[in-house]
Amino acid sequence: MSAVFMARTQCELETLERRQNRLSRFHIHGWRWHQAALVRDAKRFESAVRKSKCDWGGNQCSAQSLNSAVRWLLDTNLRDFRLVQNEVFLPFLQKNLPTETFAPIQRTIERHDRCIQELEKRIRDEVEACAIPSQCPQHRQRLEQAARLLSRQMEQAYTSQQLMVIATVAERIPTSVQRGFEEQVRRRLSMEQKRLHVVSFHEAIKDDPEELARFKATLPAPVRLLLGNWRKRWYLPATRQLDSCVRREFAAGRAGTPTSQ
Repeated sequence: MSAVFMARTQCELETLERRQNRLSRFHIHGWRWHQAALVRDAKRFESAVRKSKCDWGGNQCSAQSLNSAVRWLLDTNLRDFRLVQNEVFLPFLQKNLPTETFAPIQRTIERHDRCIQELEKRIRDEVEACAIPSQCPQHRQRLEQAARLLSRQMEQAYTSQQLMVIATVAERIPTSVQRGFEEQVRRRLSMEQKRLHVVSFHEAIKDDPEELARFKATLPAPVRLLLGNWRKRWYLPATRQLDSCVRREFAAGRAGTPTSQ
């Protein structure tokens, strides 16, 4: 085993240890999980657009289905994330961090959000144009490009903001103050919003054993018991069209069906 390999392995272990230490002192996990849910849904939407058809006959994933998927991704998931971020999260950081520490975080978040807003507008415009059959092929290709860029932008925002915010909050804001933030969020959201998003968080992190354990530890026992019911009653109806597009993509992939342009 080379010295270079051993040094790199040691560095990776130390980095992982530092990250775990910071996460143990970071308690604003709803913000992390909501971003993870956005990344997941943006990727699912990208897949749905990529496999959508411009044939308006049969059971194809038409513009109407994509429009329903947009309503979940942009009008519910992203809208509620932005609401909490702008009205609760950023004011919370501004109040509890020195100006010179808060300013670069704010600039980074606002820069990412401007990019996402531009792509959001493009997606809405292209989905609307796809509703006209004669325009659908041309605009579907533009929609696919915008969906791909949105997915990448959300993932970049997630990665860079997590690195910056977790380290800063863990070092500078006491645990008791952080936990007070979660209570502010609960007061700001409606019961329907809370039901939808707690299930969405679970869907986003359930395949990561460490995150899943952390998620379950934060939930009151009654919420854990109701999670499955909320998923069936509230979450699945809200995401039905996006799920149907993704399932159709999976079935087409298994059958070797070529993508229509």
